[in-house]
Amino acid sequence: MQNYAIYISIFGKYNLPAITYIDSTIDKSITIQNISYVLDSYRTKTRRSAIKLMEGKLDITTPSTITEAEFTSKINRLYGSRFFKKITTTFIEVDSGYNVEIKVTEKVDDDFNIGIRFDTYYGINLKIGANFRNKLIYGSLLEMNIVIGQAPQLKLRYTTDRGSAFGFGSSFQFDNFYVNSYSNHKEMYKYNYNSIVWDAFIHRYFTNYNRAIFGIEASSFGINSAQNFADMKGFTDNYGKLFAAFIHDSWDRAEFPRKGNRSKGRADIIVNTNGDIEVQAWTRSKGIISISNNIKFETEAFIGFGTVGIRNTLMEFRVGGLNQSRIQWYSSMPGLLYLEEGAANTWQLSIAPRWEFIHNNFLTYKLAVTALDNEFYKLFTDTKRIYGGMSLEYGYNSMFGPIRISGDYSFTSLNFGAFMSLGYWF
Repeated sequence: MQNYAIYISIFGKYNLPAITYIDSTIDKSITIQNISYVLDSYRTKTRRSAIKLMEGKLDITTPSTITEAEFTSKINRLYGSRFFKKITTTFIEVDSGYNVEIKVTEKVDDDFNIGIRFDTYYGINLKIGANFRNKLIYGSLLEMNIVIGQAPQLKLRYTTDRGSAFGFGSSFQFDNFYVNSYSNHKEMYKYNYNSIVWDAFIHRYFTNYNRAIFGIEASSFGINSAQNFADMKGFTDNYGKLFAAFIHDSWDRAEFPRKGNRSKGRADIIVNTNGDIEVQAWTRSKGIISISNNIKFETEAFIGFGTVGIRNTLMEFRVGGLNQSRIQWYSSMPGLLYLEEGAANTWQLSIAPRWEFIHNNFLTYKLAVTALDNEFYKLFTDTKRIYGGMSLEYGYNSMFGPIRISGDYSFTSLNFGAFMSLGYWF
């Protein structure tokens, strides 16, 4: 079984150059007596809100004594914000330390992107995306993605960023998607379904690069058609969730990162319409290990588990193909184009050496193993539920976004896949 796909995007997701981070390993301590902020913005009404956002991002009380490495790490948080693009820091020496002036230039431009995707399974899809900054509330971002075609989607997300104070957000998503379920490496069922998901949450940044999220979610799910399992046609499921999540993100850039770690953990309490209460939790971590200027290792670990009832909710196991998985149990498994028999519990480990050569060219080899089962202990004891795969990818970080050409192969499902991409799809 072979699958091929081509992804084309124009302009890039945020239409912005890669963020340049300050890097410091100096442990010399400095005493900061006072911090003043200068905002380069044409909107004077936003000055107070912008300064509060900067104060929250830096989280420095004055006077205080910190190391230079700690200070530059805090400045990195401003670079990591979606609302500032240029930062100048000036130290003015005084008798008992330094006064610091921080001048920032605001990001005010809205971003638009468009892409087209074709593959043999999902057909042709056109994606239109837009990001609007500082609408209604300063420090906000409104994201919109519309996919038109054989796998349509609508996603809207509005978030506010207030640094160390609590911000809030909400999102709405509609999907019309396919699910393939496999048993013993043979196709058993095909589903086509609609789903609607709405959530609302509050979030707060604390220490460097860390964020806590608390929220509620409501979902509705229904199957339109079912191949080889006609009784599933018309099946619907509705449920609500309470969730809490933790995010750590110190990657230096979104695509082809050179250093840092990106981690997320989430726990959910789920209430179905029949009154059953279920739970699920998962955590994943992706890190970059630098061997030299040209050789990096990308590592990834994931583990997730849930109660028995969750495995019967197909919404939890939405599966795409060709590395475009939409499964809630996060998976970037190379070669495993379709997860086999979605399960309540899973783990995954992968390592990917990356060679950077010439200018902005990358070659990445990825080796991964994963396991999934409805009984948690079998994840580590039943070798029949363990799958492996590998992929080889060439990438180039162009002005239009990353160009990718990849082939992957599954050791267990014996599936081969290949795709090409230009820019950002999601």
